[in-house]
Amino acid sequence: MFKNTPAIIIVAFLAICPSALGQNSDGTYFKVCVIQDKSGSSANFGTPQIKEGDFYPLFDAQLKVGGEIAFGMLDDSSNWPLKRFYVSPVPPLPVEEHAFSNRAKVEARKKYNRDLIAWKTKREKRHQRFQLDRDLFLNEIADDLSRGVDATSSDVIGALVRCHRFLAEMDADLTGADYIPFILFISDVEQALSSMFRQQNPDRDYAMPAPGALPYAKNIYVVNGRLHKGSLAQAGFRVKAFEGIASAIRTIVSISTSEEVR
Repeated sequence: MFKNTPAIIIVAFLAICPSALGQNSDGTYFKVCVIQDKSGSSANFGTPQIKEGDFYPLFDAQLKVGGEIAFGMLDDSSNWPLKRFYVSPVPPLPVEEHAFSNRAKVEARKKYNRDLIAWKTKREKRHQRFQLDRDLFLNEIADDLSRGVDATSSDVIGALVRCHRFLAEMDADLTGADYIPFILFISDVEQALSSMFRQQNPDRDYAMPAPGALPYAKNIYVVNGRLHKGSLAQAGFRVKAFEGIASAIRTIVSISTSEEVR
């Protein structure tokens, strides 16, 4: 729209209509750890498999408010590094300084216009980075998404601990800020380890941690056809069950993009 418009007209337009560039986001930065069950037993509970398209509502929410997605597998040993996609918080819209004299008002308006142009540039660069990193993330998880249901065990504890570590990390640009943690298990969330796994990991602690030991393991959602809450609920974790992936993700997006911090 502004391609052939003189710079001085752009400045005047921005000063009058900052909404043309979009206002600050309504919502709160969020972090969500998504775990997909790959054990054979999950099929007995009607557990779906997440697809690339399921992530796009989360991507849209990331662009709107900032956020990070981590993705991992629930299988024989789930305590492996997660694959992650980070989007920085939305840069704050500049505010024009209040001035009393006419000269001060003119200078304040000039500074505001400069800040507004810099803000627009920052937003554009953020969007470009978002698109690049989103495509890299999708490429990184492509093999996981297409993998068959072939695991002989379900290491729920390992996945839960790994998600908690991710959610407990405080990013540099979040220091002192609020953010909302989520865990999405697409699974029957039943801890079931094969005898071979136990033999290969003799020093492993197989007791389910208490909720108090994992303070960031909250807003836990599980998806399976039976609305089964599994071993997490039995251990005292507050779990909300969904029948489908889309409904669980809609809930995460709705909370994250709401003006009210929950």
